[in-house]
This record gives sequence, structure tokens and C-alpha cells, in this order.
Amino acid sequence: WPWLEGLPVWRTQRGPSRFLFLTLFCFTIVAALGVQRLKETWPRARRWGAPLLVGLAVCIGADLLWQSLRWQHAVTGPALHAGDHRPKPLRLSGTFGASAELVDFAPNRLVYRATATQDSRVRFPFRLGEGTREWRVDGLPAMTDRGKLAVDLPAGERDIVMIYRPEFFHAGAGTTAATVLLLLVSEVHTAWRKRT
Repeated sequence: WPWLEGLPVWRTQRGPSRFLFLTLFCFTIVAALGVQRLKETWPRARRWGAPLLVGLAVCIGADLLWQSLRWQHAVTGPALHAGDHRPKPLRLSGTFGASAELVDFAPNRLVYRATATQDSRVRFPFRLGEGTREWRVDGLPAMTDRGKLAVDLPAGERDIVMIYRPEFFHAGAGTTAATVLLLLVSEVHTAWRKRT
């Protein structure tokens, strides 16, 4: 609505907004029919009509942008501060003095450097998932400990790589790829039929 109020002629109108929206809708349909009629009846309109419409749209867009800057800044307020989205705590303590520290972080991949003097267990700050195992732990069996993902560590130092994959991730990716392939084949087939 603030963008509509910023239109050059539109902002001079005063009335209930429900009537103005209906009027704008009707005006848009009539304008589209007028442009089509102009193109059909006046052949020269094809040359200058499109550039004129594009220029008009650019001018209206620029005016809308200029008029809306004030309320955009007022509504959005100051910029949000960048936050640390790594799972907390960054350093975990396990049984028998074992520890694990987050050394690499990506939205679907975590790497913890774990150290244990003997066979131990470390519990991580996220759930493993009931029935389905969203987290894949490279090289170590994952289990649930008090609702959280836990790993049994052998003695020594190692990196624990954890990858998050939803249950139907591969099925969804395969369906998307098949759909894109089907659309491409359909387009190629349609183009081939038009040529023959």
C-alpha cells in the first residue's frame, strides 16, 4: 500500500483504500487492452510502443523507490548484528576426561576434534532424531543419550565429521532432477515437432 500511495498521480487521490484498489485493478485491465488495441491498429506503435512502456515503467519504479526510502528505513530500523550460529558450547566434555571441540562449521556439516585418554562417550548439543537418523557420523556409531546425539570414542585423538541429511533428502533430489529432465525432454520434443 505505501508503494501505491507513492505513485505520481495516484498519491493525489483521496478515498477509502478498498475503492482505490478496485479502481487500480480495473485501470490495469483497461490499460492492457488499450496497449493491445494500439499495437493492432497502428503498425508504427510496434516500434515506439515497447520502449515507451518500458520507459514509463522505469520512471514509475524509480519514483516508487525514491518515495519509499523514508518509510523503508523507518520500518526496518538499524541493521541486525551478525550472530554466531555455531552450536553451543563449542567445547564439550565427555566421560573419563574426554573432550571434543568444534573446529569446522557449515550449515549441514560439523567437524569436532575429539581427544580421549580411554574409551569414553561425548554427548553433542543436538538431537539424533527419533525413528530416523538425520545426522550421519563418519566412522563412529551414533546413539541417543538423554535425547541428544552421542558418540562412543576410542582412546586417542580424531576428527568427528557429522553431516546432516533429512530422511528423504536423496528421494527429493532425485524427484527434482527427474522433473527438470522431463521438462527439458518435453521442450525439445515440442521444438522438434514445430520444425517438422
